[in-house]
Amino acid sequence: MTEVRQQENAIVLAAAERLVSLGNEASQQLVAGKESTKNTKKGNSIITLFEAYAHKSDFTDYEIDALLYCLRSMSDQESFPTTSPIVGKELNVQTIIAGSDIKVYNQGVLLGVANEIDFEDGLVASLIGSKVTVTDSDSGSGIVTLKRTLNVDEILHLNSSPIELIPAPGAGKIIVPHQILVYLNYQSIPYDSFTNVGLWYNNIAPIGTSDILSQIDTSFSLIPASNSGGSYDILNKPITVNTNGGNPANGNSTLTIYISYFIL
Repeated sequence: MTEVRQQENAIVLAAAERLVSLGNEASQQLVAGKESTKNTKKGNSIITLFEAYAHKSDFTDYEIDALLYCLRSMSDQESFPTTSPIVGKELNVQTIIAGSDIKVYNQGVLLGVANEIDFEDGLVASLIGSKVTVTDSDSGSGIVTLKRTLNVDEILHLNSSPIELIPAPGAGKIIVPHQILVYLNYQSIPYDSFTNVGLWYNNIAPIGTSDILSQIDTSFSLIPASNSGGSYDILNKPITVNTNGGNPANGNSTLTIYISYFIL
């Protein structure tokens, strides 16, 4: 197996992260009245590569290698572990405080084991409930990106047990989704029945849907982050995900959800 094929999963996830990042950067440029054509072109190029990757079963090994090399180049990332990485902003860890020792990873690489974590200038950690969110204090827009991978058991019970992706932001505040990307890491058994994945405010107010679980190959789907109509109370409501109508049957693939958002 070639080196690039060993890194396949890390490359695909890094390219997906880069696509979301380009969307954020383009939005910030537009808000500032600046030209965003360059980022838009890069984003469209990555989407085109993803569309080709979704049909990789039709390609030869050499063609798949070439496609992965292109995705790796477009991701602007230098390190690609052969295991699933934690892709995100590099953390400058000074010290590691917790009830017991924890392992700290950066992009899939173990930094060490300790019991206290501190963040240097430029990164701000906020605690909402039991979730810690780390943001870039230099980011003028306040847009952050969440990554959440649903395992098979969670997907098979996604209607009866919806998953909270982003906790309620606090009294008088609203979570405003900016861009949503879902990635089905297809294995071998397709899901059937109730394959429509929906994102909601607290399982009540709709945000967007995708029928991605019905796919029979590795797939990506951009979900428009817009309410489908109606008037809802979305103040201090969490963002959740479920399947509409009932639980999916069968299936053995994971689903990764990326949401860029800001708090209003």
